[in-house]
Amino acid sequence: MQKTILNLSLSLVLLLTLTVACTSNQYILYRPVICSQEELVVSDSAVNSEHRENIKQVFDFYSVPYREENGQILIPADVWQDRELMWNYTTKANDPDWLRQQEKDGHIKSNVTDLRLVGNAHPTIDKGFWRSPNAYFSAIHIKSTP
Repeated sequence: MQKTILNLSLSLVLLLTLTVACTSNQYILYRPVICSQEELVVSDSAVNSEHRENIKQVFDFYSVPYREENGQILIPADVWQDRELMWNYTTKANDPDWLRQQEKDGHIKSNVTDLRLVGNAHPTIDKGFWRSPNAYFSAIHIKSTP
């Protein structure tokens, strides 16, 4: 009887571990998040080609992994779940001044040390960086490029 309960418990723990592992690597469709009546909501409008290119630039700037499949952008499910973060990304993708500034700056200034959060860490608009226990800082010296 105790052996059966132990086997059942171990099976349940294994199943939960596999479920978490599978969902943490899951990519889902990106959709813009907008502020409507002081509430963050997912936009019903389709992503046009200009917004698609802009959001890719934002994702590249913040080192957000994404994939393109059949003309659509897929992002990690854990990134998508943070609506405030997605609103921040959408707002930047719709801000021509921000996009021009990033293009002008070349994303990385020369002869600086780039501090990157490695692991599950994402910038938000009012909280600085949200950081999981699995994230850590990595200082990388960036060499000047011609």
